[in-house]
Amino acid sequence: RREESLPPAERTRATQLRIALSGLGPVFVKIGQTLSQRPDLIGDEAADALKSLQKSNEPFPDRVAYRTIAEDLNFDGPLAPGHPSAEGCLDPNKKPLFAELTHSPIAAASLGQVYKAKTWAGEEVAVKVQRPRAVRQVALDWTVWSLCLSTLKRVWGSKANLSDIADEVGTGVFQELDYLKEAGHMDEFNRRHKWLGFVRAPRWYPAYTGPPGKARVLTTEWIEGKQISELPPKERLIMAQMAVEACVAQLTYTGFVHADPHEGNLLLDQRDGSLVFLDFGLVLEVEPYVMEGFARGIQHMIAGDWLGLAYVFRDVGFTPKEGFQKKVKAKGEQTRYELCTAEEMAAAIQTTLMAEEGGQSRFGALATGLGSLSGRYRFLTPPYIVLLVRTFLTLEGIAAQADPDFNIYTAALPYAIRRAMAPATEEGQKSMRDAFLTADGSVRWERIAELMGTNTSTSSTSTGGSTSSSGGKSSGSFSGTSTGGNGSTRSSGGGIRGGVGGGGGGGGGG
Repeated sequence: RREESLPPAERTRATQLRIALSGLGPVFVKIGQTLSQRPDLIGDEAADALKSLQKSNEPFPDRVAYRTIAEDLNFDGPLAPGHPSAEGCLDPNKKPLFAELTHSPIAAASLGQVYKAKTWAGEEVAVKVQRPRAVRQVALDWTVWSLCLSTLKRVWGSKANLSDIADEVGTGVFQELDYLKEAGHMDEFNRRHKWLGFVRAPRWYPAYTGPPGKARVLTTEWIEGKQISELPPKERLIMAQMAVEACVAQLTYTGFVHADPHEGNLLLDQRDGSLVFLDFGLVLEVEPYVMEGFARGIQHMIAGDWLGLAYVFRDVGFTPKEGFQKKVKAKGEQTRYELCTAEEMAAAIQTTLMAEEGGQSRFGALATGLGSLSGRYRFLTPPYIVLLVRTFLTLEGIAAQADPDFNIYTAALPYAIRRAMAPATEEGQKSMRDAFLTADGSVRWERIAELMGTNTSTSSTSTGGSTSSSGGKSSGSFSGTSTGGNGSTRSSGGGIRGGVGGGGGGGGGG
């Protein structure tokens, strides 16, 4: 506040915030990375400063990285011709491991840093090396995070099991410490999302990756691409739409969610126009009932069906299964909860969200609204929700760079409909039967027509699970970008593939 009167160039508070978060450890750096995508929440000044946490953290000494590569890959010679690693290696006359290897990292993140290399077969690769004592630091962060949440639970008198939230986040970050597990996540991501046709994870190289259970080195293909902030407006719109479609498909259809999609972990490949996700240490498996619940919630939000939305909150664990509850506190008594009707909860949701800017278009408004409602009604915090909220708050911030009027719910609608049409749970199958069949088994043709009309009004069709647009302002408020039913990416305003050049690239630093 003291710096408000100073010119922006003379202010230091944002830099101090970045330095402070960086010094607190990996978990807090992850928090800073998320906030960097939300200038609407923390302001442009702080968001700009925190963006450097995505790939410009303080690097650790190169000699430590060289030693880690040599130890993990069980190699006792130089790492590359004329490379500083030759000094002190056991066999300086041995053929080097790589044909080329940068002397310094090209990116440094919370858990590791990345070097660019070239194999003897001529392939350019990204070599990610884990920070020293990373396990100890994450364990310490986890403990501090858990203690902070336990203290908040006592202060707030919360009924939520906040220790479960700490465990969910801590376990997720610990997953990032085994780079071979991350490699497996990349393979699984590619297997589950190949049908999308425009999104992928990098290929990895087993011969240049550390041993099972303790891998500290991961080598992947080098991606020549650009981040969204480096693109001109038209390509920025295209990349934002692709990112939104990919992340929504993960949440509502495949259930395998990349839980760290900040700007530094998304690249538009200049060679084929595909969207490449980097850094797969932090992923989330979503249960079918959650996928189906979110798919229904998206449809209810667009339709303004607040009663249906209230029931979705119950089904996905936001409210108690036994019924909706409101806080009651008489004078001189402790706060207690008593049952209330679904209609009362629906009315409260409607009033709260309608008072929020972007209440029916922004995920951030929903998160803020639920926080406000928790002061009057009982809301639960299922462990999985922390990483999902982080994912979609980050995604929404990225998309807003391309279109300030971005609506995450309309962008998500085609995938929500696809999930609704292919339920995996008994409840979902019953809901589908009730929606499209009468009690005597007749088809509800008016419901099908209504559904098709919804698609028409958003200028979007669901073709093989992908979004297709004929151009103009379409699903998610992006123009002229779509994904064809054959899995290829196309645009009615001209091809996407190969149409976006770039200079940067690489692999995620963690």
